[in-house]
Amino acid sequence: MQGKRVQVPYVCGSNLDVQCFVDAAWNAGTSHRGFDCIFKDRNDETIRQCSTNRRNVGSALVAEALAVKTGLKPAQPLGLSKLIVRSDSKSLVMAITNEEKIVEAQGILFDISHLCNSFLSISFYHVPGLSNVNADASKAALLRLSVF
Repeated sequence: MQGKRVQVPYVCGSNLDVQCFVDAAWNAGTSHRGFDCIFKDRNDETIRQCSTNRRNVGSALVAEALAVKTGLKPAQPLGLSKLIVRSDSKSLVMAITNEEKIVEAQGILFDISHLCNSFLSISFYHVPGLSNVNADASKAALLRLSVF
């Protein structure tokens, strides 16, 4: 599994103890999405979990970007200065780490970049969907609940 480290500002952080697993499910027919975010410490203990759903999301990529953005917000009150973010959206991880411009998610990617500035070190890694079991089950349940 490969990933790129984004350091903001350019401070080397080698002891990243907390991981944030994010995942989103998107229903193209209803434009609803379900999302889950789980923070785990180095002992694989859950520190915090947050879930939500939202209507009128334009695409799966936008849903994944919203999942990352929503996942970064609770990290600030936890007092985290270093964080690893794991997502099963390879295209999103590449967009964040390479600072790519994606029109459909441009505003959300800007917000993510801004939130990254609150960390000494933050890394984004792609994790294959089947390996992201930490966040996968509850986001699917949220998507089912969001369909009215």
